[in-house]
Amino acid sequence: MNEQTTDTIGQILWYAMFATPLITVPLVWRTFKVQKIFRVIIGIVFACFISFFLCHISLGLIFRNGFDATVTSNSLTISELQDSVVKVEMDLSAFGVESDNFPSIKAVIDFTHDTSSCDKSFYNPAFKGSTYYLTKTEMTAIKKLLKISDIEKLKPEYKVNMTDQPTSTTKIFTTKKTFVFTDYGLEGDSPLKELYKIVYRYSRSAVGVPTNRSMNK
Repeated sequence: MNEQTTDTIGQILWYAMFATPLITVPLVWRTFKVQKIFRVIIGIVFACFISFFLCHISLGLIFRNGFDATVTSNSLTISELQDSVVKVEMDLSAFGVESDNFPSIKAVIDFTHDTSSCDKSFYNPAFKGSTYYLTKTEMTAIKKLLKISDIEKLKPEYKVNMTDQPTSTTKIFTTKKTFVFTDYGLEGDSPLKELYKIVYRYSRSAVGVPTNRSMNK
């Protein structure tokens, strides 16, 4: 008997547990020749006993591998689904950076609704801000990147020993908890640097120095 069949039997027994009075009361009504009120009481008592055994068997089948090991239709365990990333918020600040054309970006990447929004602004009012959206390919790349990364091992704060560097605050929301990372210099451990590269849409002419490629689109 495979796992899915066993789960189905357990579910059937669970629902059957609530239907037992509909079976026992009519049977007792026809079998016992006592007062009507006693027939009903006896039928309900029998239903309670049968429901108890059905409940015990049903729970034993459904949770035979433990509470966190129930297999879903997508071949993922409950624990894996609970720990999936649902949203990423990034505040990439250019405050203190000595470059007028280096933007600040506030990005919201919502995997639940498959949407994204990146609001770009500049300290210098001569440069006009705008909003752009990540492509399907970029969204997929971020999702895969976070899936294979051990977010738990990241430090909450990173800092380089240089001045005039950009600062980022990245929030990663999972269905279990929220992770917050502050990164002065944008040199945090993976997957933070890879996230910056995707959201900033830059290529590097030198380590840690973004060069305008699609910022002004």
